[in-house]
This record gives sequence, structure tokens and C-alpha cells, in this order.
Amino acid sequence: MINDTSPLIRRELDGAAEAIISGAEVEGWTAYPSSEYALVYTNNTGIFLKCFLPRSTMEAIKTVLRGSRCARSIRGTDLLLQVGLLAPENIASGKKRRIEWLASKAAKGIGVADFLGYLTTVDSDIAQQIRARLMSALGRQIGIMHQRKIVHGDLRPNNVIVYFTRSWDELLAIGDDDSELQLTFIDNERTRRYWPVIPRRERVRNLVQIMMISDRSLNRKERALFHSSYCRSCNISGETENKLEYSVMAIANKRLAAKRYNELFDRALPAMLARVQASVDIQSG
Repeated sequence: MINDTSPLIRRELDGAAEAIISGAEVEGWTAYPSSEYALVYTNNTGIFLKCFLPRSTMEAIKTVLRGSRCARSIRGTDLLLQVGLLAPENIASGKKRRIEWLASKAAKGIGVADFLGYLTTVDSDIAQQIRARLMSALGRQIGIMHQRKIVHGDLRPNNVIVYFTRSWDELLAIGDDDSELQLTFIDNERTRRYWPVIPRRERVRNLVQIMMISDRSLNRKERALFHSSYCRSCNISGETENKLEYSVMAIANKRLAAKRYNELFDRALPAMLARVQASVDIQSG
């Protein structure tokens, strides 16, 4: 669903999209890191503009069967909103030079991976409590998603945005309340609903994706806390829970080692901190 904006803003977005697609610089817009199959720009009013570039001949078939990438992105966002989860508000869409574009409001907060990296620089006791609270909430939210038969298309940690509505001290004092720790799911192009059940491989794929975080940011106990919170939300218990956790962490640990996440952490940390410090959404006291 598109929450229509004013005709003037829509014309401005349409013009910006045309300039971006043609390769021209657009005043007030800054390129944002993205895949080679998209052009993503953001402006100082908190709007993201994504232009969907052609990927392959298979894309034409997918468009016929499931709708265009833009349509799938809108539909994926709507699926999450319908079950009470948070996703960015889509405000306008269009097409220029046969390339579709989608404008949405920026999600408030910071990517989970960046935030966990930032916590490594914070007092260890406070950081430990906040990490535990975050991983518990993250497990619950992804559990709700899967319980509603929805699978996220790309559940990498920075595709979940964390935002605190209260200071950390207040958050820790009020007990479990996900409404005070908001998690927004972004990049929803491949998010879809399965029926009647989610295939196990899709469940495992999402859980492995969210576990792709350096051990420097997240320890085994906190990963286990995430998993137990997730399983409670999905009504998974006993031997099934144990087997699922074993399968997920066996794959995740192999990939973390192959991609040298722990070795590369120190090199990646300055960029994480820069992204966090550029945000005004940290409330630590």
C-alpha cells in the first residue's frame, strides 16, 4: 500500500528518480550503499528513494508470475504491517525510462549489527543488559513473523532497525515490553507468506542470516537467549528446539569463519561507529 503524499512532493520525487536513473547528480540527495541491481538515495528529510535496476532475464518471468520488484517490495512491507510488525512507510512510486522507483520514509533508529558493534565500546554491565534485552525482543519479533507464516527475504542484522523510545535505564527498569524497544524490518522486496507452513529450509535461512554477527559483538549465551525467545514465540520446544538451534548455529558458525567476521571486526568497527554517531536515535541515559 502507498500512503499518498502531496502532488508537489510526488512530482519532486519523480524528478529526482529520473535524474538518478540518468546518472545525473541530484541536489539534496546522497547515494546510499546498495546492491548493483538498485540505485538508492536519501535526502535530509528522511526519505529513501530506490530505483530497481534490471537483474536478469528471469526477472521478466518473476514480474509476470509475482509482480515487479517494486510491487513485491510494497507487498512485503504490507505483509509485515498486517501482522503488527514495523516496516518503513511507502509514500510514492512510479516509473521512469522503464525503471520503477519507490520512495519510503526512513526507519527510525540504527541497524542491529551497527548497534551491537557500538555496544562493545560501552560500559560492559550496561551493554550486557541491553544486548540481552535486544536479543530477547528480536527473537520474539522474528518468531511472530514466522508464526504468521511470513519469511523475510534478506534478514541480515542491519536490515532490522532498532530504536529505543526510552532511555536505557528506563527500558531496563520496566521489564519486557517490546513497545519500548522498536524493531523495524527493512528491504522487504523478497518478503513473502508461505501456506500452509513455512518450509524448514526457509526458517533456518532466516535464522542463519540474523546470526551473521561477529562473536566480538554477541556471545553464545546471547545467541541462545535469542533462540529460546524465538522458539517460545513459535511454540517450538523440546527436541525440535534443540535440533533447530544446532542446525542454525552449525551453518552460521561455518559462514562466520569462512567470511572471517571475527578477524575483520576491528577493521569494520570505525564504520559502524560512524553510522551510529550520525544518528540521533541513541538514548543511553
